Amino acid sequence: MKLFIISLTCLLFIRCSINDQTTKYQTKTPKNRELIYEIHADDLWAKFVNIKEPKGRKVIFPEGGKQRSVVFRKDVTNDQKADLLIELGACGTGGCLYGLFVKVAEHRFKLAFFDYLKNPAFVKNKKGEFDLQSSEEMEPGNPYRVHFTEYRFEKKTATFKLDTTYIFEEHFSRNTVIDSLYFQLTCKDHDPENMFGKSEVKITNLLTGKLIQVIRSDEFWFNQNMGFGYEDVNFDGYKDLLFFTGHGGSYGSPTNNYYLFDTTRNRFVYHAGLTEQEQGSCGPLEFKIQKKQVISHEKSGCCWHRTSTFEFKDGKLKLVKRYTEGMDVRDRLIKKTEYF
Repeated sequence: MKLFIISLTCLLFIRCSINDQTTKYQTKTPKNRELIYEIHADDLWAKFVNIKEPKGRKVIFPEGGKQRSVVFRKDVTNDQKADLLIELGACGTGGCLYGLFVKVAEHRFKLAFFDYLKNPAFVKNKKGEFDLQSSEEMEPGNPYRVHFTEYRFEKKTATFKLDTTYIFEEHFSRNTVIDSLYFQLTCKDHDPENMFGKSEVKITNLLTGKLIQVIRSDEFWFNQNMGFGYEDVNFDGYKDLLFFTGHGGSYGSPTNNYYLFDTTRNRFVYHAGLTEQEQGSCGPLEFKIQKKQVISHEKSGCCWHRTSTFEFKDGKLKLVKRYTEGMDVRDRLIKKTEYF
């Protein structure tokens, strides 16, 4: 009986000792805390900031030092606080190392993203939220086929997680607002050698929100600027469209496709007269606003030149005057003026 009591007492003692040690060990284990960085700058829009690591943590940036360059200041989490995308160095073929610091309080930030990016940007998704985007050319030196990687903000963890990766082949896009008109230009299957592709221009009236028309062509010459002309070329008080088509004119002169605004149809209509006339002209057409005339120039070799003057009559381009200079067989200058 005494032996049993002693054994039970020993068992209780051992159990109590284990519990005491476990309790003692648990009290020494630090609780998980968010790592908060302190970031300071000389002013609100300073290009460089100083980063102070969280307490108890030693942070060593790839290139040493604590001062880093700010790439973006933007409220990317929709909490009315300016977050910071900061370049952290270690740049190479894979891009540069970036940290996205989400603001939680004055000078206090949480690291929400830490990885390599190329050409970083913020883009809005369908929900109106900002995604962090990285992009790189599929082939070095070819900007017409781009690989995109996008990271989306996860509210639960307050971090940016990989959301999608895709290849963008609609090589060009440009949106421009002029005179309450919204122009959306895109070009697919672009050939970087000759700058042509399947072009599409959507024109919307911003006042009514209605799509006016869509212009499609494979003749438009588009580089990265995707420029186009918007001016009154037939002197009726309404601006017209000029789309550059390369250097197919006489002696390599620039040419355009012309679309004149038709008030009765409320749309831009292709004008063959202007387009074809410029294709045979040496140099771009001249538009004399005061006289309401269009001038074209032609040449052949060194010694033959012609200047033609046109006017618009009933919407058509009519030749009204032609001046020619040339040399006869005896190298004598011959001048001739014709009226039509």
